[in-house]
Amino acid sequence: MQMRATFWLVLLWTAALAALTVGCIRLEGFERSTPTIQYYTLDYPSPPSLSPNPVAGPLRLKRFDATDAYATDRIVYTEAGSSTRFYHYQRWTVSPAAMVTRLMARDLMVSGLFRAVVRSQVDLHPEYILTGTLESLQALQTDAGLETEVAITVLFYPAGKSREEENNEIFQKRYVVTTPCGDKKPESIVRSMNEGMEKLSREMLQDLAARLRPGTDARTGARGSGASTAVQGPSSE
Repeated sequence: MQMRATFWLVLLWTAALAALTVGCIRLEGFERSTPTIQYYTLDYPSPPSLSPNPVAGPLRLKRFDATDAYATDRIVYTEAGSSTRFYHYQRWTVSPAAMVTRLMARDLMVSGLFRAVVRSQVDLHPEYILTGTLESLQALQTDAGLETEVAITVLFYPAGKSREEENNEIFQKRYVVTTPCGDKKPESIVRSMNEGMEKLSREMLQDLAARLRPGTDARTGARGSGASTAVQGPSSE
């Protein structure tokens, strides 16, 4: 009788140990199959100031919009043949439109072109308004290799003027910057996008400076002879 009890006790412990071992293996496998989500943000050194003193009054910066493909927190990757994919475990900390708006606000303030830069309705009458649309923020696999593309259309116009005066001073331009990218790692892609955003912001600020100071080369501060600012409308989709 005692031997039979011992046998069943040993059998019970063996079964319990086997169940525990299987449970641990399944748990470890489950943990390995669920990677941690990593979050990224756009950030780069702000372009240098373009004016020691403001050349225009307050600017109101409206939040940028984004086309449907970029109204998401996923990082976008487009392969050759226009096959668009989204990174699942690599995401933006906030929406791309919010990131671009924040960076534009910072760079516009640092530029020194405006007496103030505000992003919301405040008891301050702006002289100009700037808004825009993020049309591309993606990694692209091309025949030449991997690169990133940043495309933004901006709209800059005076506030509180007559329709005729406003129409004469509207500035709209589509900026597109492509930057080589070493590999498909999210860190490399975001680094390349930051370089593209920095170039795009610098070019936009130089255009605004030339717009506010006609005949002046924003890169050198020297006055030219009748220089004009190119205006390019947004592409139709």
